[in-house]
Amino acid sequence: MRRIYNVLDIPYLGHLQSLVLNNIPWYCLNNSANSSLVDQQQNFSFEHLLYSNTKDLKSDFFSIFYPAILTILHRLDISSYQLLRARLGLTTKDNTKREHTPHIDLEIPHGTVVFYINSSDGPTTLYKEKYNGITPVSLFNISEQIEPTANSALLFDGLQYHSSTKPFNNSFRFILNINFILK
Repeated sequence: MRRIYNVLDIPYLGHLQSLVLNNIPWYCLNNSANSSLVDQQQNFSFEHLLYSNTKDLKSDFFSIFYPAILTILHRLDISSYQLLRARLGLTTKDNTKREHTPHIDLEIPHGTVVFYINSSDGPTTLYKEKYNGITPVSLFNISEQIEPTANSALLFDGLQYHSSTKPFNNSFRFILNINFILK
């Protein structure tokens, strides 16, 4: 796990913050992070898929966020990679500190970056457990909780289980999620 701060130039970050708040079309994920049927009503979130190599998809907003993706990966010293997926995530204020279900983004070895577009009180939780493709995990042990700080990025092994938490004090939690494999 690695975290860096002050990743993007402030004017560009401000532009991205304005876009996610005012211009991005958001799509509801009723089953955020593969939650159980019981949790779906409380465990929802929103996403905007910017890029997916498996779906051959590029959002109209991808070109605006692509320089951010390049800068974030460069600042993390990642130079030779294949982009698998880039998505924007939005979680909204909840009256309880509701943590989403632990999950992995993809079932193949990959790297994951969470870039915090805004500061919020909904932490990202990293767990000690990793996906091995064979044994399902039923009990999760917290390794670390990372508070979202605007303009910071968190890099970790994509097979490490993680989860987001809905903000309790802030109205929104915006992130840019990047999945990649090293070449």
